[in-house]
Amino acid sequence: PSLRRGLEELVENAGSFYNQTMALGNLGLDQWEHKLPDKDPEDLSLAMVGTPCEIEGVRALEDFDWDYASQEAGVRAIDYRIALMCTKNFNYKRLMGDKIQEQRGIDPEDIGKMDVLHGKMMAYDHDGELILEEDVENFHDAALKGCDECADFTGYCADITVGSVGSSDEYSSVIVRTEEGLDAWELTAPDLDYHDLEDRSAIGGLQSWDKKKAFESLRRPFDPDAPRFIEYAEHAEQYGTTLNPHESDH
Repeated sequence: PSLRRGLEELVENAGSFYNQTMALGNLGLDQWEHKLPDKDPEDLSLAMVGTPCEIEGVRALEDFDWDYASQEAGVRAIDYRIALMCTKNFNYKRLMGDKIQEQRGIDPEDIGKMDVLHGKMMAYDHDGELILEEDVENFHDAALKGCDECADFTGYCADITVGSVGSSDEYSSVIVRTEEGLDAWELTAPDLDYHDLEDRSAIGGLQSWDKKKAFESLRRPFDPDAPRFIEYAEHAEQYGTTLNPHESDH
């Protein structure tokens, strides 16, 4: 994860990175002291950009009584939560090491940009030349296993959702979900080139497909009224995981 300030730094950091960012584990403000303005922590205003599951985690930290420890100030400083549309994320080593480098002979150092568009995994070199275009399904075994059961393609818990589905090239689709999100949109809209979505149905269609696949992948009954936590032994039983002797009581 990185912390960016100002338009130039934001543009410089634009683009997708197909890996776990562990953003929720990096909200301790001490490590970002060199980047933050000289203000009391309670006066800071942060926007967190992440996949829908990360935004769900932020909401859980904000809404429930947790011991935040060193993350306390960082969690409380988040004013805006921006979700990136996501059907799957990847294990970096399996994707870049096994799939890209070993099986396709492309050195990750030669890749300047990667994208997933129209069902294709695409990679470009540092000059913008396309060096890989292949069905993204061929890379699904490099995806994180938990993604199979995730039905939140559009980031329901976010203030704003952003993605490429439903918009033309060079544009992003934006969904404003909350009052905070509307405030952010109205603040930035005068500086944006925007228009109505070309295909509103595309987002809803992919959300429905993603939800269907998630429910088909569940190995335990879906219970919307279930408790927040379950015992690890119960989880292991549903997923055919062999427990070690010391785990049987957890």
